[in-house]
Amino acid sequence: MDFYKHLHPALSKEQQENFVVLARHLVMLVAEGERYERAEFDVGETALDLMTGDQLSADQTAQHEGPLACGVLGHAVRAGLKALPGETWREYQARVLGAEFDSPLEDWLTSFWWIKTDGSADGAAMRLMYVLDYGVPGDWEAIIHGQAESDYLTNGFLWDRIGMMRPQRG
Repeated sequence: MDFYKHLHPALSKEQQENFVVLARHLVMLVAEGERYERAEFDVGETALDLMTGDQLSADQTAQHEGPLACGVLGHAVRAGLKALPGETWREYQARVLGAEFDSPLEDWLTSFWWIKTDGSADGAAMRLMYVLDYGVPGDWEAIIHGQAESDYLTNGFLWDRIGMMRPQRG
């Protein structure tokens, strides 16, 4: 495992700006009292509805049972990064975050395994900022599974990047 080996995704200026918008949203939502891991879409707020801002017909919303878990991508929509008409979640993710399906970048940003090691909104925000400054760590899989350490959450430079100080959470 090589700490200094990083994968550097080619992100557009717009995607880099999207990372900052999303990171600030994630930090602020917790500061305002919303729990990141409990954020869900109601049945009436399907993924497409939230992504595009369009209302869906009753027969379209009836196809979805129960709430949809809201991870980084769901929060990207809530942060105002709307989808294009007809865009799927995978297309949205690639366009907005530059994270192609099943890539190290996608896993670093959106893996469901984070719930076991760091399911915090602050952690998700700082992983976004880590990519902008350093890329995806070469040992990203070990970090996600808690088998290796990273300073993404405590690195003051990453907090500076979004223009915030690290909050002291209880």
